[in-house]
Amino acid sequence: MTVSIKNDIEWTNSESNYMIDKKEQRNNGAMNQNERESEGFLYFASSRAFTHTTKSSLLPNIRSISSLTMATPTPYTGKSITDVLATELLVIVCESLSREDLTNFRLANKVCAEVASKNLVQDLHVMFTEKSFSNLLSISKQPNLSKHVRSILYEPRTLREFCKNEYINCIIEELRPMPPFGEEDLDKGYELYNHIRRREVYLNALNYDIVVFAQAVPKFPNFNKIIVDDAGLPSDQFIYSYNCKAYLCKGMFSLGSSQSYTAYNYGRLHALFLAASLAGVKLTTFRATALPLAFFSATPMISTDVALSALQHVQHIDITIKVSLEEWQVRINGIVPRLAQFLSLASNLESLRIDLGEPQERSMIPIALDAVIGSTGNFPKLRSLDLRHFSCTNAFFSEFLQKHAGTLENLSLDTMTMASNCAGWGNVFNTLETGLKLKSCYFTGVWHEGWDSEEENGTYPIKLSASYTGTRSSSLGEVLQHRVIKKFMPAGDEWITMDEIWATATRESEERGYETYSDDSAEDIDSDDYGIYDYEDLSEVDDFGHYIHDEDQDEDEDDDDDNDEDDDEGRDDEDDQDSID
Repeated sequence: MTVSIKNDIEWTNSESNYMIDKKEQRNNGAMNQNERESEGFLYFASSRAFTHTTKSSLLPNIRSISSLTMATPTPYTGKSITDVLATELLVIVCESLSREDLTNFRLANKVCAEVASKNLVQDLHVMFTEKSFSNLLSISKQPNLSKHVRSILYEPRTLREFCKNEYINCIIEELRPMPPFGEEDLDKGYELYNHIRRREVYLNALNYDIVVFAQAVPKFPNFNKIIVDDAGLPSDQFIYSYNCKAYLCKGMFSLGSSQSYTAYNYGRLHALFLAASLAGVKLTTFRATALPLAFFSATPMISTDVALSALQHVQHIDITIKVSLEEWQVRINGIVPRLAQFLSLASNLESLRIDLGEPQERSMIPIALDAVIGSTGNFPKLRSLDLRHFSCTNAFFSEFLQKHAGTLENLSLDTMTMASNCAGWGNVFNTLETGLKLKSCYFTGVWHEGWDSEEENGTYPIKLSASYTGTRSSSLGEVLQHRVIKKFMPAGDEWITMDEIWATATRESEERGYETYSDDSAEDIDSDDYGIYDYEDLSEVDDFGHYIHDEDQDEDEDDDDDNDEDDDEGRDDEDDQDSID
């Protein structure tokens, strides 16, 4: 005889109340042996009729109820997510998952492993640790992973040497308010710190990173980007990769290549280039956040050099030359022609960024732009140009801009100087407004109208962050940017020429009088955005963060996706962790 579903539900609900009462009796010790056996049977029966989503869930399981009523159960015909969703949709799903979730997602089946692995390993972050190098080698030995690797971000940072008191003071300084660490915790932390540092010294003596890169890079067929980041403090991801019980702080790590000429092992970067060149890798992007002068003086800047031949196809160069004022004055004259030779190797450049100093170091003599890029002729594919702390003549820079008017879309200039004691920035901005059709631009820093290193009384600095009296609320930099892109003055402001705008700014600068570089730098840092390039934007080589942008023009976007990657269905479920952080 068949019982209705409604009666089944009522029966199961009454049974649940009975079991709750029995549980209370059991907790109170009021059940005998027979009642316990009876309870066990009822629990077995009820577990077939309920779906326990939580401990207190009493929702009926319809399939189990159907079996109790002697009805024929419906077979489960569920499909895997890989059967329901197209691979393209799985890729979109993976883009929204965290690294930890991606690691778990790839364990579901071979299709999930193939889709998730691309997101996990296409941009590798390598640190100067044995674990990181070991994982890099492991990925290079697995074709189904190595084929997805496109870029390597390398942080070659090592710990500084501290005595115990210095170690503790560093923790106190960075972790204010001080966490409740006991003396025993700090003793163990310092012991672990010493162990980590000894291993780093050992690896450095072996040139371990150079050896690893030489073995791994040739195994990455789609590898095309090198980023060496050792400027400033380490990234959060770098710190999190270490044992938390060592209590390591960002201030405990050396500043790498920015310390001095001799402190930097230029062979690391040279080895990366050499490995890529020998493997036939066509690099498209090179970025260094603290490139030392030693790189230019110790490396032969010629096209026949095997290592630098890897730059023949490079499209994006982004370098910050980090150097002290003393070193700059001693070595800069010999470095300028080497820098020019370096750029001449990259005739296919689409974006170029060269930064020659921090704001507090702007008293350094700027490099003549014509000496660096004048000998290279021109870059026929140049779309983005970002320069900081250069000098130029009106004639050369205007001519250079006109040569690239057909391709140049993005321009960023910071702390520029007009050389030869001649006024000329007004003419340059006239060229920018009338001769170019830029999509974005960014002007900031402290500029000079005429520069002569032999004269003590040069022109007063012109601060682009200063308010411009010819407008209602805009700064000089904003007015110039608006005119270059929009071709007219900000709303409500009187129309004047670029020469008149710059002449007014020069006159106001002279009226304000001389302002120290330190004061200018501090104010500029607060008012202007110097953090254009951060760790989250590494893959966006064309995103310069300009705050003046022509929304009326459609921007062409390059599709950097590699559509030639072959699908590899063979997957080992016991693959090593594919994050090398």
